[in-house]
Amino acid sequence: MTAQPPPSEGTIVFSVDGPIARGDEPALCERLRLALLALGDRVVCDVGALVAPDVVAVGALARLQLTARRRGHQIRLDRASPELAELIGFVGLDLVLPLGRSASMSGVTTIEIETPHGRALAHLHPAEEARAALVLGHGAGGGVASRDLTAATGAALSAGVGVALVEQPYRVAGRRSPAPAHQLDAAWTAVVDRLHARELRGLPLLVGGRSSGGRVACRTAEATRAVGVLCLAFPLQPRRAGAESRLPELDAVTVPTLVVQGARDPFGVPPSAPRRTVVQVEGDHSLRGDLGALTDGVRAWLESVLAS
Repeated sequence: MTAQPPPSEGTIVFSVDGPIARGDEPALCERLRLALLALGDRVVCDVGALVAPDVVAVGALARLQLTARRRGHQIRLDRASPELAELIGFVGLDLVLPLGRSASMSGVTTIEIETPHGRALAHLHPAEEARAALVLGHGAGGGVASRDLTAATGAALSAGVGVALVEQPYRVAGRRSPAPAHQLDAAWTAVVDRLHARELRGLPLLVGGRSSGGRVACRTAEATRAVGVLCLAFPLQPRRAGAESRLPELDAVTVPTLVVQGARDPFGVPPSAPRRTVVQVEGDHSLRGDLGALTDGVRAWLESVLAS
């Protein structure tokens, strides 16, 4: 790992130049410790060269993060491959090792947006000759690299719809527990308003998200002036005894809504309604069972909404 020229003032940038072998951790941590003596309030680790990541590499990156945090810093991984992002999520380190720019698609731009509750990130996936934009949020305990969000992004891009994947401030800050609902809603609205005023200006706006991200999109659909809402794995019925259904959040949406739900989702499956299409796919709350059906459903719905 060697220091690279910083892309902007106040940022320390590193790159991992190849595979990380067992026994490399002490040397990597020492290099990082020395690099952190330089001035900079942010640390970016370019992992684009990790083309065949394994648990050894993820463990080493986690150790580097620990080294950085002991010195008051936090590393954000830049250009992580889909394989690395999935492996990090699989071992439960997606909050320990937050992702910056993705290597999964060319042309992706990550921007920082200040909200009333801290700094959020928006990962912009442009579509050629975009005819609309779709802004998606993550679930309570996951990130924007989840398989269903990735599949929905691909579906939107193939339909000529640009995508912005939004990381809430609590995740950007490295916290595992989500913020209260009113803070999530306020931060989300601030991000969407900024995007619609600048990067996505002039485009019809659709919003949505995975699980709790879909709930946020539903609650704020009117405030964000969305023309449609996409919910992936909507958490309909809380699993704690006596908890009320969240169906009223879906019912309150007045624009076309698509819910893609696993047939065996432990949270249940919401009913269809005049403005709400529900597509059941094989699988549970993760929606990993049939990503092809998810992709087809999202693409068809987007075509229908934009044609109306």
